[in-house]
Order: sequence, then structure tokens, then C-alpha cells
Amino acid sequence: MKDPMDRHLTDRFGLDDVLIFVFILICSVADAFLTLELVRDGMSEMNTVMNYYLQLGPLPFVLVKYSLTAVGLLWLVVYRNYSFFLGRVRVKTIMVALAVMYCALLTYEMAHFNPSDYLITFALSMTTGWTGTF
Repeated sequence: MKDPMDRHLTDRFGLDDVLIFVFILICSVADAFLTLELVRDGMSEMNTVMNYYLQLGPLPFVLVKYSLTAVGLLWLVVYRNYSFFLGRVRVKTIMVALAVMYCALLTYEMAHFNPSDYLITFALSMTTGWTGTF
């Protein structure tokens, strides 16, 4: 009889694995840029580690956020067939939960925007050809 904990790592990933990986990375980058905009508008970063990199500038903040997310996701994808908590929770379930949490976070962040600022900028750039933030 085969031991249920006898699982192996594989380099064959299904389309669903690739899609959730890419989706979470895109959400992470969107979160980084939304955070930068919200901080510019007066809000603050609550994560102390990311706040440190935010103080160093936008580029270090985005690069560290992306790198940490990508490395963590790679680890989750490699071990996606394994389970935690006595076999009750699969790693792939954790990835889906992470995607749902990112969707909730992005919704929360977008709710704090003042859309009129961005619509004015967009309208000016469309009518005058000027680009950038006014």
C-alpha cells in the first residue's frame, strides 16, 4: 500500500496552476501601485517591513514586494500537491485563498480612491495631449 505522505515534486504544471500563479503576481503588482498612490494621497502602509522599503522609495518597495510574492508563490507551486494540518488543507487551496484575499484587498484599496482626480487627469490628457499627474 502506498503511503499517503509519499508525494513527489513535479515540474509539470496544469493550466490552472499557471493561471493562479500569474493572477496572484498581477494582483501583487496592482497592490504595490495602489499602495503607492494611497500613500501619496496621505494614507500609510501598515506592514512594517514593507513600510521600511517604502521609505527607501517606490522602486525598492515594488521590487521587494514583487520578489517576496514571486518567491513565496514558487514555493507554493512546487509543493502544491502537499497538505498541511494532518492532510486537511492542500497547498493549492491556500493559493486559491490567497487569490481571493488579494481580490478583497484590491477592492478595499480601490474604495479609498477619489475617482475625480483620475478622471480629470484622463480628460486633460485626452483633450490636450498632455500626460502625467497634474
